[in-house]
Amino acid sequence: MDALQAETRFSHGFRFGGSVHVLVTADSLSGSWTYARELVTGLVTRGVRVTLVSFGQIPLPDQTSWMDHLHGLDYRPTAFRLEWMQEAEEDLPESSAFLVTLIKELRPDILHLNHFCYGNLPVDVPRVVMAHGDLVTWTHAVHDRAPRPARAFDWYRRTVLNGLMSADAVVAPSAWMLECISSCYARPRRSEVIYPGRNPIFFNPYVSKDDCVLAVGRLVDASKQVFLLTQQQHPLPVCIVGAEHTVPLPRIPIRADVRVAIEETSVAIRGPQTDAQWHALARSRFLPLRDCCQ
Repeated sequence: MDALQAETRFSHGFRFGGSVHVLVTADSLSGSWTYARELVTGLVTRGVRVTLVSFGQIPLPDQTSWMDHLHGLDYRPTAFRLEWMQEAEEDLPESSAFLVTLIKELRPDILHLNHFCYGNLPVDVPRVVMAHGDLVTWTHAVHDRAPRPARAFDWYRRTVLNGLMSADAVVAPSAWMLECISSCYARPRRSEVIYPGRNPIFFNPYVSKDDCVLAVGRLVDASKQVFLLTQQQHPLPVCIVGAEHTVPLPRIPIRADVRVAIEETSVAIRGPQTDAQWHALARSRFLPLRDCCQ
């Protein structure tokens, strides 16, 4: 199953085609951008009219190049703060008003929201909220406790809960995530697990591979535990892709490339990559981390 099923299951009887209009929200600061790219591309290529509204910050040209050949996509970038950002409470009324005005102007058939906070918009349009993750379930999973009491967290919890309870349907990328959302907030009135995926056209399984390990993720996120890769020697070279200078310096040398002789095993740390750079890195042979850390 893929993200497109969110629309096919919860579209209130609509049939795909030029007459259907989906408004999608996303942000370029998290994994929801890749998710939105796959969803939007799939919808547009199937003849669906799509309006994509992004939040958080204006994306860089490299982040929007995939839109160049998507005829029928209406892209509206904004810099409104995301619900998990500091001072997001100040931006939410304005960003919500912006979305409501846009929805009344464009009159989409369905909203696919990659943010909880817009699940309770005062509009008469079916709303699908995608539960990628949130601060409360993250704290429970990483620190095994609830977030410490704070006014900002109280506002955040209420905002997420209101969005979840007002949505016509909530989609989660895994059964675990859906259960976490249900236990930390409340069980949505209608929910579904739909696993995200990537278009296989981006990956060529027949090119030659290098024996190395490629780790990808937000390095500042403690739940990724990327620092474990820097704590010992490995039988294969390791490349970590993410923001620079966000993990403790390893005891072994850091190199700038992936190709490292096994006798001189080291860890390479790279910053954000363009699509072309990703395609080059994808030539590496991905191995389970447990096999390389024992």
